[in-house]
Amino acid sequence: MGIRNAIKRLQQRLQKTPSDGIWCEGGDGESVEEAIIIRGANHDMLGTWAEFMWLQWKFGEKGRDWNLIFHSTGARGDRQIDTVRIELPGGEQRDFFFDITESFGEWPDLP
Repeated sequence: MGIRNAIKRLQQRLQKTPSDGIWCEGGDGESVEEAIIIRGANHDMLGTWAEFMWLQWKFGEKGRDWNLIFHSTGARGDRQIDTVRIELPGGEQRDFFFDITESFGEWPDLP
C-alpha cells in the first residue's frame, strides 16, 4: 500500500458526514471568557472544520461574505484557544475565540 492510497482513504473518511456528533456550545466567541467550545471533534482537523462551519453559519460563505485574516492557536491557562480574525464587507474586522481543548493535538488514525 502506497502513501497515495493511504492519503486517499483518509480523505474519504474525513468527508463522511464530519458533522455527526460535533457541536458547539459555550458563549458567543467574542472573548476568551465567552469562547465557543468545540465538542465531539476527535482530532484537530475536525475541530478546525467545525470552526469554519460555525463562521459560515454565522456570516455566510468564506471568500464571498467574509475573508480570513488570520487563524492562530495558543494556550490560555489549561485551555487551548484558537483565535480567528475575519474581515466583513466594508472592512470591519472581528475576532472570534474557539476552545479546542478537546481535540487539540489529536490526529486521526491512518487507514
